[in-house]
Amino acid sequence: QPVPQPFRYSVCLTMMLPSSYVWRLITVAILILRASDCGGIAADTNSGAGKNKTGFDCPMSSCFCRDTFNATEIVIEKDIPFTTVFNQLLHKNQTLNLDLYMPPTKNVTKNGMLTMPQSRPAAIIIHGGGWHPNSFKGKSAKVDTDRAMAFAKRGFFVIAIEYRCVRGYGGDTLWTDAVSDAREALVWLEKNSNRFSVDMTRVIALGTSAGAVTVAGLCYMPRATEQIPRLRAGISVSGCLFNDTTSIPANKHVWNHLYGGNSSSPPFVDFHGTADPVVPYANASGINPGGACVCSMLRSARPSTYGRRNESCSAIDTQAYLTARGAPNYLVPIPGAGHVPAAELYLPPFNTSLWGFLVHALDPQCST
Repeated sequence: QPVPQPFRYSVCLTMMLPSSYVWRLITVAILILRASDCGGIAADTNSGAGKNKTGFDCPMSSCFCRDTFNATEIVIEKDIPFTTVFNQLLHKNQTLNLDLYMPPTKNVTKNGMLTMPQSRPAAIIIHGGGWHPNSFKGKSAKVDTDRAMAFAKRGFFVIAIEYRCVRGYGGDTLWTDAVSDAREALVWLEKNSNRFSVDMTRVIALGTSAGAVTVAGLCYMPRATEQIPRLRAGISVSGCLFNDTTSIPANKHVWNHLYGGNSSSPPFVDFHGTADPVVPYANASGINPGGACVCSMLRSARPSTYGRRNESCSAIDTQAYLTARGAPNYLVPIPGAGHVPAAELYLPPFNTSLWGFLVHALDPQCST
């Protein structure tokens, strides 16, 4: 179903209303005149770049649209080292770990002979937490485990990864290190793909908040070498193309320096609460260029800079940028939801959207 025009107006209204009643009337007038500026991209249910969708079809006969295994069948191994990197703010090496969630392999029989186990897709789960230390095993650990189990029960080989989290130690947030670390996890996965019967042409990543920023980086930031594996698709929950770097002045033109994106980029979907107070669904600057609507992750990372500057880090801004470059992307608004709406994501209709996107992005003909 396409996103109706009244809903687009209400999103803008929610994000923009001042406290004064007089200013509310003025804002409503502006919304009526310029609603198309806030909506960003017209709703469309067809495949392509820049589509707002409330759902993807997920027929129960298709892969990923139903549980294939029980939780008791999933083998879990924790704290497996996958790389050692230098932490620039701690000034020492750091070993990063991952957790494995392994469904049973299905052996393939041909002409009565047992052959190699059937290869399976893989999912990389990237936690949120605003790049704060210990967030990998912190308060979101239970939620991340539930996400990993949800994918494993549907036939995915799953790795939940750790990455360098350096906020709180002083200095800037070196968030691009997280993208590098996630790519190291991809390299580890490729090296072990035969061992775990993983199909490296069907690897997806799902991240929340800071993890969603990392997923966007995996999809659109240039790889150091062609030997680093590519994602097949990226799933963002309350994320965006981040608008900060420690080496370039922060403004919208930073995106052109940091990110690529074109018609051959992996399909990308962002599930986003329309009342997200951390990464806004629609940025105030879309209607009032002088308004202050700053992604709060930016403000907390560099308060001396972002406390006084109007920067753009919203779902609508991200979609508009990717669409302008022809990159296949979708935005699924979750009405009234806040930051990282985990409960809503795994309930109808959004759970159908999640698995339906994977059917759309990976292989509509596959079965598990």
